[in-house]
Amino acid sequence: MIELEIVERVVPITEDPNKSKKSVYKIKDGMYRFWYRFITMRLTLIERGLSAVNKINIKKWQNLLIYVNK
Repeated sequence: MIELEIVERVVPITEDPNKSKKSVYKIKDGMYRFWYRFITMRLTLIERGLSAVNKINIKKWQNLLIYVNK
């Protein structure tokens, strides 16, 4: 997944990147980040139909603006 540039390995500056066990993997691709941030939590609502999606509290979707504006 690293070669496909979907995820990236992040190592603290104070660590050696080749030896560090303190690394963290982050989703690098914007589409995957969007999917796992917004869609997976609400997938059953989306599958039920648009009317169920409209019932979601709009305040929960405010973070969506971060991804839309990029």
